[in-house]
Amino acid sequence: MDNNRSISLTQLFIIFFRVGAFTFGGGYAMLPIIQRELVDKQGWLKEEDFIDMIGLTQSAPGPVAVNSAIYLGYRLRGLGGAVSSVIGCVLPSLLVIMGIAWALSRYNLDLLNRAFAGVRPAVVSLITYAAWTMGKKVLKNPQTIVFATVAAVAIIAFDLHPAIAIVTGALLNIGLNRPRKEESQA
Repeated sequence: MDNNRSISLTQLFIIFFRVGAFTFGGGYAMLPIIQRELVDKQGWLKEEDFIDMIGLTQSAPGPVAVNSAIYLGYRLRGLGGAVSSVIGCVLPSLLVIMGIAWALSRYNLDLLNRAFAGVRPAVVSLITYAAWTMGKKVLKNPQTIVFATVAAVAIIAFDLHPAIAIVTGALLNIGLNRPRKEESQA
């Protein structure tokens, strides 16, 4: 549903504001909420397009949530959509950080520290959920399962930078899945 003008800039702002306001733990924790909003509820994207967007936005420098907001906003409404989405995405964090900074300068916030300690397990759950749902959709053959396993081991055990795993995956897939001469001649 590229560049659909029936989607208003206000709608994009509100959706990404909600995503930004109700997600703790960074961009990866936002992914299931973005998927629920744009794929499941609104139907503005197909699941395959959403998964492709994740790969693309992880390959670009910057936070995955901001990259996702820019990509999706631009895809759905052009430059105005990108601006509206990214402002909606980052504004809640900015307001919360400013509020916390103000409160910390005036009060002892042991209660806030305990609340954040309780939020951390929920963040891990959101990230695990995102990995699980994406894994079910992407890991459909032995080739992708083996690559995902090797990449995870390399990242965890050998401290491989994730960007190297992403680029290697793209190059391997290009190399392993090129059309054969007889297929391209048919």
